[in-house]
Amino acid sequence: MKNKTIIGVDLGGTNMRAGRIENGVLVNVSSKPVPKTDNSNEVLDLLIDTITSVLNSDVVAIGIGVPGILDKNTGVIFDLVNIPSWKEIALKEELESHFNLPIFLDNDANCFARGENIFGKAQDVKNVVGLTLGTGMGAGVIINGALHSGLMCGAGELGELPYLNANYEKYCSGQYFRDINNTTGEIEYNKAEKGDFAAIEMFENYASHLAKAIEMVILTYAPDKIVLGGSVAKSKKYFEKNLLTFINKNNWRNLPKIEYSELENSAIFGAASLCF
Repeated sequence: MKNKTIIGVDLGGTNMRAGRIENGVLVNVSSKPVPKTDNSNEVLDLLIDTITSVLNSDVVAIGIGVPGILDKNTGVIFDLVNIPSWKEIALKEELESHFNLPIFLDNDANCFARGENIFGKAQDVKNVVGLTLGTGMGAGVIINGALHSGLMCGAGELGELPYLNANYEKYCSGQYFRDINNTTGEIEYNKAEKGDFAAIEMFENYASHLAKAIEMVILTYAPDKIVLGGSVAKSKKYFEKNLLTFINKNNWRNLPKIEYSELENSAIFGAASLCF
């Protein structure tokens, strides 16, 4: 499939982005803001326009990553928090009818893991967990080379598991900076770049919590690799050393290699990878 032309769509809460990939190379991208509207058809029409703007006659399939719950069998999307007008949309049916092409859907964290497995840092292994560390914490699980989505694409919601006085997401994503420390990861990164000791220490403390989440991943899935992505992962220079120190305290015999995504437009590649 890598020598085929496919489209990947990242349906975010703020922007929808579509990209055409030819021979494994992203050659055309279109991005449009998601309209703030109660009219679900308005959002659907804009999505169709966004896809159409990168479509050509060589495209054989379209993959779409969505930040929410969906039924892969029926192609129905439910309750997207960032697109409140979409309560129950038969997206697969609508788009296949319009484009006359096969449409593949999954949630965005699953797409991230699949994208790394097909195009990124985990191409050489069959068992992968991709952790997205952004506004929240998501996880996608690849077992024996196959994406494990689970019922309603809900597998891998590790961030929702209880941890300390909340859950892992509260301490391992951007929420750690926003809700626990009343700041943002970007602000603290910029401070750390200027040598601010408190900011550097905050990232070191963050590493201790992320290590607990990774320990959970190891004990649950024992993957060959764990790939970290998302906005918080971009600050790795201030926490990756401490992260490994905390993890290695357990003397794991089956410690997976921990990688950081370097895939540009990873959400588009991840969605496109659903076509494989």
